[in-house]
Amino acid sequence: MSSMYAVNAITSVQQTVYAATKGGMFSYDITADTTRYWRVSDTTLLTSTITAIMQDPSTGLLWIGAENGAIMTYDPNTETWTSITSILSSPMQGIASKRINIFAFYKGIVYCAGDFGIATFSGIIPQDWIKSIGTISVGTSITSLVIMQDTLWVGTEKGLAKAGINATLQDVSSWKMVSTQPVKSMIANKDALIIAEQDTLKAVQRGNITTLDIAGRMGLNDVSIHNDLLYYGNAEGIYAFPSNAIILSTSNTGHERLQDGTVILKVSSGGFAHVKSGGIIKVIQPNTPAGSKYNALSVDYASRLWVNMDEGYVGVYDNGEWSNASRKAIFGSKAFANSRFNALRPMSDGTMWIGSAGNGFAIGSKAFDTISFSIMDDEARKQLAINEGDYTVSGKVAEERDGSVWIPRLTTGTDGALIVKKNLDGTYSRYQGNARSKTFTLAEIDNNKTVWLAALKSNTGDGNVYYFNQKNTINDESDDIRGELAIGEVNIIKRDASGFMWFGTGAGLSVIYSPSAILSGRQPNVISVAAMRGQVVNDIAIDAINNKWIATENGLYVLSEDGSEILATCTQRNTLFQSSKIKAIAIDNKQGIVYVATDEGLYRGTTSIVNASPDYASTKCYPQPFFPGIQTGVTIDCLAQESGISIVTPSGMPIRSLKTQSGRIIWDGKNEFGEYVPTGVYLIIMQSGNQDQSGIIKCAVVRK
Repeated sequence: MSSMYAVNAITSVQQTVYAATKGGMFSYDITADTTRYWRVSDTTLLTSTITAIMQDPSTGLLWIGAENGAIMTYDPNTETWTSITSILSSPMQGIASKRINIFAFYKGIVYCAGDFGIATFSGIIPQDWIKSIGTISVGTSITSLVIMQDTLWVGTEKGLAKAGINATLQDVSSWKMVSTQPVKSMIANKDALIIAEQDTLKAVQRGNITTLDIAGRMGLNDVSIHNDLLYYGNAEGIYAFPSNAIILSTSNTGHERLQDGTVILKVSSGGFAHVKSGGIIKVIQPNTPAGSKYNALSVDYASRLWVNMDEGYVGVYDNGEWSNASRKAIFGSKAFANSRFNALRPMSDGTMWIGSAGNGFAIGSKAFDTISFSIMDDEARKQLAINEGDYTVSGKVAEERDGSVWIPRLTTGTDGALIVKKNLDGTYSRYQGNARSKTFTLAEIDNNKTVWLAALKSNTGDGNVYYFNQKNTINDESDDIRGELAIGEVNIIKRDASGFMWFGTGAGLSVIYSPSAILSGRQPNVISVAAMRGQVVNDIAIDAINNKWIATENGLYVLSEDGSEILATCTQRNTLFQSSKIKAIAIDNKQGIVYVATDEGLYRGTTSIVNASPDYASTKCYPQPFFPGIQTGVTIDCLAQESGISIVTPSGMPIRSLKTQSGRIIWDGKNEFGEYVPTGVYLIIMQSGNQDQSGIIKCAVVRK
């Protein structure tokens, strides 16, 4: 589910455009107006970050290169893939990066270039690896390759070099330096080589280098040819040469020409744009989040996923479709350029509270397929802003049962309340407290109305936890119970279904099993969870049966209800994760969907642990019929709490007994002895363990 907005490279095959992105690859069929996606989860790509893509005109194969050195070929006609790992698996040997930037094709040989030099392939068979390009230092990034008149031209960050295509390319003496200026892009035009440098357009013809007059334009990023006419581009648009007339004024990072002469632009705001004849522009933005770094995830009461992105976006995923809103789209003219979304909290009224560092808070909602945002008013800014200015930080809030909201307040420490309460009538109440540190950005409230605050070090806090209970005298702070705890560098506070308070820190996981102790004047007992000792805990999620899902820098851990047992571990080694650094996690307990944000992408998984139903009126099992040994299992869904399940034949012969705390369980089609049951119709009898409810459904089994 990672972002494909940042397009690294594009190519076209007839009327289909292929885009290489940080989150995988996607294509757009211009004629059919359809989009298709390829990700690591499709078992086609070896990594998410794709950096190069070009078609070999002699074979029709697409050659696809990745940041980690992986190469894949794709046949658009047969839709078959081949993986090449010779660069990926090779030792670095002094090369800082294996990133692939460009391909070139010549008489059955594929030239693959990047930060490592040039690797050649005969078909898909590795041949030579040229690490030194003349006097250019090893490890210099190669930005472009052109083969023209039996000469290989290589553009790099440190200049332009050439060598005879039949020379011994590993021999440094085979190369001649042509220029020492960084090359952005190159293209062959008959017997001339056109070179785009940072601020200069040049032509190399018959050994002579000519600087072309481009009217002082700077920051070049691409060149192209159509009908023997030359075009060049920079971030502001595309221009014709020699007139230097602007033919397209659009923010971009590069362009590509289709066979019909129309233009594909890599759009700075994400995706690409097809510029049709007449200047009509159709922007193609992929159905993904807009950013690649996710600092917060949350699921609202309608099972929509909300995502905060470091790039300044809030994304909403609903029924397979993404909607992305920028800072400006949310906060309008008041948006700070560096405002960072930093927290999410689903509210009982179905909205999503969105915290930011800079613009304070916004409240998001969706109705009739439209996502809208309301931002904090002037009164809220007056209560929350630092030193009565406009810059406002709103972190993760806590909602009381009556719908009022406690907002932790980042301050200078001398300019007012440490936390502000938004009342049901829209007014605000300030809580002064007496905490030494007032840089709080994280709040949680327990079952006894005790508010727990954390001063995150990432937001200039001291890492400690502060708590207070108003004892139902809202306007009188003199009788409040309050205190501070040095639990460690706290990153997250979470209340579970039992009312226990869990604290994720930079050194592990801690829990307070009896937070009510503070009501009687006792210091709460903070217990370190042995299973997580030494781990950097970034986030905590609670599933439908009160298990703890712990996001750490070393993987995702699932702990039992009390934290004493590790039930599962998910890392880069045993999942599709491209990294084991888990930054955030959210669980949709209605549908059994788990969302995981790593520092290398966003993922979605499933679990059989879901909310229990009030009774068995909606219980179902699927698929029907069920094929044991072929299908992994039959799902029994919409179960009541603490269900005991008996699977029997129509005559009442016992087959299998199961038990679950969840609203869903999977039967593998086996009996008590581990044998697959024969073809037939079986009865599934269900009985709730904690309420007077029972039910019965049928399941058809077919053995093949």
